Amino acid sequence: MARYGGGVGVVGPQHVIVTASLGEGAAASGSFLFNGNLTNIVSITNTPTSAATTLRAVPFVPNPNRLPVGSNESFNVTLTVIDDRA
Repeated sequence: MARYGGGVGVVGPQHVIVTASLGEGAAASGSFLFNGNLTNIVSITNTPTSAATTLRAVPFVPNPNRLPVGSNESFNVTLTVIDDRA
């Protein structure tokens, strides 16, 4: 038995909150496709391994016809990880 939060109990699997967000101006470039919706922010709460696996499966969908063929651009994606028990 482990002590947690002042009581005695079983400590379960560690969970984290992982957030991926597009940087300023990146929304013009495209969106994430998460749970069937286009969005600029993805938030996942799960074990670290499951959260990483889920995040890897989230595609970035570029806006069509934004740039001429052969062109490229860059933008920032911010990843934040929070210990869910903190």
